Amino acid sequence: MRGMMKKLSLIVCILAAGCTSKTELGPCIGINQEKRPEFRYEYSGVNIALGIIFSELIAPPIIVVLNELQCPVEKI
Repeated sequence: MRGMMKKLSLIVCILAAGCTSKTELGPCIGINQEKRPEFRYEYSGVNIALGIIFSELIAPPIIVVLNELQCPVEKI
């Protein structure tokens, strides 16, 4: 049981450290959030990869899709 908790803590720390929830242009947005017209958005490959890697945990893919799917990359 103790070993399982250590592994889970490590996974949570890695996930939190790797998420790109903000760029220098602003925060990333989810699937139903409104895009700001002055920026061009691209899908975040890092966040999508983390969602796939941690898909067994259920929460990471949901967080990526709802909150961190697309990030602003340049100002139009």
